[in-house]
Amino acid sequence: GNEITLLEAVCRIFVGVGGYRLCCVGLVEEDQRSSVRRVASAGREDEDSNGVEAICADLEDEKGPGGDALRTGKPVVVQDIATAADTDLRTDQALRRGYAAFAALPLVAGGSTLGVLRIYSDRSGEFDDAELKLVGKIADDLAYGIAALRGRAERRRMNARLMQSDRLASVGILAAGVGHEINNPLAYLIASLDFVDGELKRTGAALAPSQLKEMAQALSDAREGAARIRHVVRDLKTFSRGDDEHDTRVELRPVIESSINMAYNEIKYRARLVKDYGPVPAVRAGEARLGQVFL
Repeated sequence: GNEITLLEAVCRIFVGVGGYRLCCVGLVEEDQRSSVRRVASAGREDEDSNGVEAICADLEDEKGPGGDALRTGKPVVVQDIATAADTDLRTDQALRRGYAAFAALPLVAGGSTLGVLRIYSDRSGEFDDAELKLVGKIADDLAYGIAALRGRAERRRMNARLMQSDRLASVGILAAGVGHEINNPLAYLIASLDFVDGELKRTGAALAPSQLKEMAQALSDAREGAARIRHVVRDLKTFSRGDDEHDTRVELRPVIESSINMAYNEIKYRARLVKDYGPVPAVRAGEARLGQVFL
């Protein structure tokens, strides 16, 4: 399963088995602000959904004891909400709904705070030393589980990237071989077409004008097709060069055009391609690697 499923299950266990009134979890987002996103919550059967929403919503405010637990990496406990006026805990709303005690436990793994677990009870003094030690151990195990799930997901992504790299390497080797095999007969084909073109121009006067025009058009089409094949082979050779290629001065426009040629069969059915090149100086790079980036 994923971490959200795990966290939802843990919240239900805290409420259903542990007897707490409400449990919710927020995770630190991987953004510039490292904001907190509420991802799981559970309340007792007598707790309406509006109550769960109202009490857990301030997880994302990063204020109060929950924010303190995130910032310090240490548990924050309020044994009696009614007498803790300085906790910024939405005290009136919590008291009105019957909450009496509160604990915020940071989820810490590998030296990083991944999020915060918040538990509410309807009994003041709920979190004595033994209780706090127990829920703290559960929070540590939960953080370890989240880190393990994320590590597993990252390994899957890394394996997928490695497999993709292997496939690209195989495609490069295949492309080099195919390009070499095509190049030799293509040279004969182009030479033969040039010969026929020359002969047609020399002896064309003996043919009727309509025949000459038809043959000249067919020959022109064949030469254009051969030129396209030659361009494809050139692009394949560029794409398939190995990692030992040395950096040189590279003009960007031909590299971009080569990449477009490689991808155009996919592009033409899905989009209209507009080329608008401005003046750009040559860069020092590996032409093949740069072409792969554009592709």
